[in-house]
Amino acid sequence: MSDCKFEILSPAGSFDTLVCAVNNGADAVYIGGQSFSARKNAVNFSNEEILSAVRYAHLHNAKVYVTLNTLVADSELKEAYDFTAFCYRAGVDALIIQDLGILHMVRSYFPDFEIHASTQMTVHNAAGARLAKEMGFKRVVLSRELSFEEIKKISRSVDIELEVFVHGALCMSYSGQCLMSSFLGARSGNRGACAQPCRLPYTLLDKSGKDVSGRDKYLLSLKDLCLVDEIDTLRECKVTSLKIEGRMKSSDYVSIVTSIYNKYRNGGKVSGEDLSILKNIFSRSGFTKGYLNADTGRHMLNYNQNNDKVYSNISESVKSLADELKSITPPKIPFTAKACVSMAKPMELTVCAMGKTVNVTGSIPAQEAVSVPLTEERIISQLAKTGATEFELGDAAITLDEGVSLPVKEINELRRSALSMLTDAVCLPERLGVNGQFQPCIGSAGFDGKVSFNAEVMTLEQAHAAAMAGFDKVLVPYSLYEKHKAELDGLPALAAVILPPIVRDMNPVDDDILPCEVYASNISQINYASGHTVTADFRINTFNSYAVKLLKEQGVHSVCLSPELNLRQIHLLTSSLPAELIVYGRIPLMTVQNCVVKSAHGRCSCTDDVYYLRDRKGVKFPVFTHKGSCTNTIYNSTPVYMADRLSELPREGICAYRFIFTTETPDHIESIIFNYKNSLKYDGDFTRGHYYRGV
Repeated sequence: MSDCKFEILSPAGSFDTLVCAVNNGADAVYIGGQSFSARKNAVNFSNEEILSAVRYAHLHNAKVYVTLNTLVADSELKEAYDFTAFCYRAGVDALIIQDLGILHMVRSYFPDFEIHASTQMTVHNAAGARLAKEMGFKRVVLSRELSFEEIKKISRSVDIELEVFVHGALCMSYSGQCLMSSFLGARSGNRGACAQPCRLPYTLLDKSGKDVSGRDKYLLSLKDLCLVDEIDTLRECKVTSLKIEGRMKSSDYVSIVTSIYNKYRNGGKVSGEDLSILKNIFSRSGFTKGYLNADTGRHMLNYNQNNDKVYSNISESVKSLADELKSITPPKIPFTAKACVSMAKPMELTVCAMGKTVNVTGSIPAQEAVSVPLTEERIISQLAKTGATEFELGDAAITLDEGVSLPVKEINELRRSALSMLTDAVCLPERLGVNGQFQPCIGSAGFDGKVSFNAEVMTLEQAHAAAMAGFDKVLVPYSLYEKHKAELDGLPALAAVILPPIVRDMNPVDDDILPCEVYASNISQINYASGHTVTADFRINTFNSYAVKLLKEQGVHSVCLSPELNLRQIHLLTSSLPAELIVYGRIPLMTVQNCVVKSAHGRCSCTDDVYYLRDRKGVKFPVFTHKGSCTNTIYNSTPVYMADRLSELPREGICAYRFIFTTETPDHIESIIFNYKNSLKYDGDFTRGHYYRGV
């Protein structure tokens, strides 16, 4: 990595906001189109506006990144291809993507299109960054949960650009690992429609039902991030890009935040006045430095308030400053010109700016002047009439035969043509071209044998119960297998290990103890466990046929499909690998680094017992703590149940049905498999998940 200056990367939900970002010092701006953007509720950009955005940004030395960072179903892949082709031809500098299928598509059809791994891919360790580079990413947007030391380790280990969030809203869950909005309200964060249930109040209860936190506290609502005074530390970490959150925020916010980060891009002490301005324009109960100092707890949360007034507390002085910053206009771009007018020949004009040169030739030959001959001064005067363009005439060299005449209209037309071509030369990069037309995936895994029943468990007791109940395979978490390897290897059913979704570099998995079969819960695990049979677990968010194809090319043996797929989408998915479907159990809704038990108690105090988050309606969500990684997993309040609907699930390519057991007792586990083998209805609360949503 070079020691070049930071890229300041600003958000823009509209063209006007993009202009404000560029005019206030942004080196790059990230925007979304009308589809496939993780901020579906932002104004976002039409195709025409994307063209204008690229033109404006490139003419002012800024880049444009487009977020194509949602999960894409097979029925949407052609539209995603068309949009990618448009962005490619429009001169967009890079795509920010999450979906492995989109990655495969871009690599196949647009091999020289720069791609960045979205934070939705949950890249949080050196192995993940290394695989991202091998897959073709030029940059990774790291998970926001990392410390300075972890970022530094990744930068030293992998030669890839690193982008980190430095300002704005923080998600409570690891990005890409949140299904809470999706399962509670059918508004998927992975599909760009998060309803932010994390901003609502909850009460933490212990196993006995005792109130631990106090009633209706904001246990999942993090304060906003601000790292403007940590620029020097980020430089030590060899970070490439400083990312400001806020594609749904105002042009006032973008103008102010961009200008202040631009002011301190070289580090130095930040004034109290500037910090106050940043807090006033938008912050929830002040700021946090997030996870950068590895210091988690209640101080990171808006624990006691909902911050409903965050938009109405902006002072008049800050509003006035925002108006001033929004009125900034960039200087015009100087261009040099060389003109040659020779008798009986068309005029030739060469213009140069921003390292680009364009030559144009007129269509009308110069003639002998009848009365007033053409002068150098007149040519320069006409070349200087650039009007509303971004250009202004700098040096001009004129070669002119004596006594010639040329219509002024011809000079003006050459100027307009030359500046138009110069704009294209500056704005449109040279590219290889599109590598063929989009083709859907064809073929399948060819699996039509017996569908196995796989039980995911959390305890040793559940593992034994699942094996005795007749499950074909028992899936155990790595932490449980590490403690009870010998006993689990002796189960009458095959034992496979589910690797943790979060594996920090400071606390790696011991590959040597793993059994033959493992489930990869993060892309960092797809091919690092060589010699093992690897299943890509549902946390990798496999959503379409192209994603399965890429995983197969990476050596994966089977895949557990995303629980956000509905029946129609599953039927359309052409799987080139044997696939597994989740048919029972509580779906994990969040993977949380800022422990809710620690926040509730004000100190580290979690036990191995289950806790519960109770919402305003009295619904309880089980919370499990993981001391090894100091993370929490929050599960849905009710299980997915499909015993009486198994016949409606697709069979082609499906090799296994997955059961997720969390709080179930051995007797409950036995009754569940009995129900499924006999297609019985459930007598408790349950959900069908996404199977029938949008079908």
